[in-house]
Amino acid sequence: MLIVVLFILLIIVGAAWC
Repeated sequence: MLIVVLFILLIIVGAAWC
């Protein structure tokens, strides 16, 4: 469950960075 949350946060941060 924690890995899923980290993965979602990674996608959000990646989208905000681009």
